[in-house]
Amino acid sequence: MDVKFPLANYLKYFEEENETLKDGYKKQFLKDAKQRIKEVTTRDYINPAEKTLDYALVFVPSEQVYCFIHENDKDIMEDALKNKVVLCSPLTLFAMLAVIRQAVDNFKLQKTSAEMLSLFGAFYKQWKDYNKCMENMGKKIDQAQEEYKTLSTTRSKMLERPLKQIDDLRRQTGITEATLIEDIDGVETKSVGIVEKTS
Repeated sequence: MDVKFPLANYLKYFEEENETLKDGYKKQFLKDAKQRIKEVTTRDYINPAEKTLDYALVFVPSEQVYCFIHENDKDIMEDALKNKVVLCSPLTLFAMLAVIRQAVDNFKLQKTSAEMLSLFGAFYKQWKDYNKCMENMGKKIDQAQEEYKTLSTTRSKMLERPLKQIDDLRRQTGITEATLIEDIDGVETKSVGIVEKTS
């Protein structure tokens, strides 16, 4: 925003009583206003590469001066807009700043929304991977449960069958459990002795 508006010839216009000179001051003031707008466009006020807004604001310090320009040369306002320059009076400046503030807030909201969507996308990807791992782990737990069920039922029964047959043979031959245990211990002792001698 530029606030250095040329008012010298405007003041002379109102102070002068001679109509010819008065008209000359008016023309010069309007010419000064056009020149000021031109000067603003040649500066770095409008440079989107440097993160500036697309328009420059030229502050006209009085409502009367603003109305005077509008009444005496409407082309000034239109030419200014074509060059992305907006003339603002004290009243219109507040409205313009409110619009700019709203635009900036909307831009921030849009940027934040884009970041949130990106984070949601990353979260969704991780959530899918998490569910896949959970599903695989669930399958492995189910397999482990099936294995345990097989061991605790079918395999146990298959091992118990020959044990039952051995126990039946023991009873038929009259071997007591105590004798059987002593014989087993003796075999183990002899086996240990053989191993010790070998080593």
